Amino acid sequence: MTYTTTDQDPSGHSAMRMEANRSSTVLHGLKCICAYAGKSENTLLKYIRAERFPASKIGGEWVSDRDMIDAWRLGRIKRGTSNSRK
Repeated sequence: MTYTTTDQDPSGHSAMRMEANRSSTVLHGLKCICAYAGKSENTLLKYIRAERFPASKIGGEWVSDRDMIDAWRLGRIKRGTSNSRK
C-alpha cells in the first residue's frame, strides 16, 4: 500500500497520511481524520463517544472513511444539528 502525506509529499515525514490511491476513502490516524473533518482531536473524540461519528480504533490506530464522514455530516444537517456546536 502506498501512502502520501496530506501535502502530497511521498516521503512519509508528516504525521498525517492518506492512502495515495484516490479511489480509496480510508483515513488512517486521528490527525488525518481530524484534518478531513475540520475538527480538533478533543471535539472529534466527543463526537465519536456521544454522536456516533464514524471512526473506530483498529489495532491501536484510528480509522475512518471519507464517505461515511460525509454521510454523517449530511445526517446532522437533515436533523438540524449544527456541527459548529461546542
